[in-house]
Amino acid sequence: MKATQLRGMSVVSIAGAEKLGEVQDLVLNPDAQHVVAVRIKLIPEGVVKTVSALEVRVGRDAVTVEN
Repeated sequence: MKATQLRGMSVVSIAGAEKLGEVQDLVLNPDAQHVVAVRIKLIPEGVVKTVSALEVRVGRDAVTVEN
């Protein structure tokens, strides 16, 4: 999946089974050429939280995180 397709995707908590927010952006490691973190815009606060890419799973319709 392309980075542009991830932006705006819903982020859902597996633990709480609720929408936490949306993917705002990706943090890339240009040397290794891979994603190291995902920036999530939380709802309703609008606060941006950065989550390690190791804690994120990308599905067809949403991105999931443990908590």
